This record gives sequence, C-alpha cells and structure tokens, in this order.
Amino acid sequence: MTGFDQYAEIYADARKWWREGWLDYLAPQLYWSIDSRGQSFPALLDWWGEENVADRHLWPGLYDSRVLPDVGGYQPREIVDQVELVRRDAEATGTIHFSMKALLERYSSLGGQLAAGPYAEPALVPPSPWLAAAPPAAPRLSLTRRGDAVDAIMLPGDGERVRQWVVRARRGGRWSWELVPIGAGTYVIPGALGPRRP
Repeated sequence: MTGFDQYAEIYADARKWWREGWLDYLAPQLYWSIDSRGQSFPALLDWWGEENVADRHLWPGLYDSRVLPDVGGYQPREIVDQVELVRRDAEATGTIHFSMKALLERYSSLGGQLAAGPYAEPALVPPSPWLAAAPPAAPRLSLTRRGDAVDAIMLPGDGERVRQWVVRARRGGRWSWELVPIGAGTYVIPGALGPRRP
C-alpha cells in the first residue's frame, strides 16, 4: 500500500478510534480509483470494513472533484461504480461526496448520473442502535379524505422534538415513502385511498 499515513504524519490513530467504537461513523477518504495500482478503492473499502469490529457506520469519502476538468482523472462512471461497490459491501452504510461542485450540472454530468442510477430512490439515514435503544412514541395523526387523496396532520406522540417524518403510502398496490420536514404542516398523500366507491 502507498499513500499518506495519518498515524505517522499527524498522530491521528483513526484505526484505534474505529476499533474501540469511539466513533459513530468513519469517513475514510478513499480517493483512489477502482483499478488503481498500489492501493485501490475496493481494497481500502474492504480493509476499513474488516477493522469495523465495533459495528459502526462506514461512510467512505469519494473524490467527486476528480471528474472536474481542472482536477481531472475520472469519468463520472468511476464515482457511480464506487457508490455501487459501497452498496454491495456488508460493512458500509453510505457515502460522503467531495465536493458539491462536481455534482452540479453546469460542471459535470455526475449528479445526473447518480440521480438516475443509485440515488434514484430516497434513502433513510441508517439506524444507530448504540445511541438509544428505545424507539420514539408513535405519532398522533389526523387524516381527512379529499377525493382519492388524504390530508395528514402529524404530531409527535410524546411531545419529543421531531426533525422529519417518514410517510409510507400504498398507491395502486405499490408501497412508496417520502421524507417530510416537520414544518410542513398538512401533508397530502395523493391517491392513497384510491377513488371513492359509490
């Protein structure tokens, strides 16, 4: 393996912090391509996964900026393939992208390729069971039918602060879900009940 040794250079023992479970997540900067010699993205991903003995979140950092002409080196497909590799890895539960500029349409097609591919569906932040074992109370709902839609007003079940809701609805035999910010007030679930029967 080649590259920067953070322990030797900046006295940061990330491996120890990781193995001891002192971190809720680790985002190692895996800034090498899949077919890189010396060390590769999959080899580094596997190594950090094997070191995850405390079962915390592994969210590798991806070097999206390498698709930009002034940085260079990657085609957008490289990052899309890295995301797919992370998704198939049993130890990894997400990714972190650097930098946002590479995801903007005026600079690169990467954002569009991710949105049409691995990020086509919304995703929830994975649970962190080591932080709290008790689930929140069920929300209080007020539902009003409006044609084939439902207006839903959601309130916390126990007065706790809520950042967002996950609303699941069945439409035409298929389940879908959306993230709804807490300040949304009334949320309309279109087609949730189907047409009213006479």
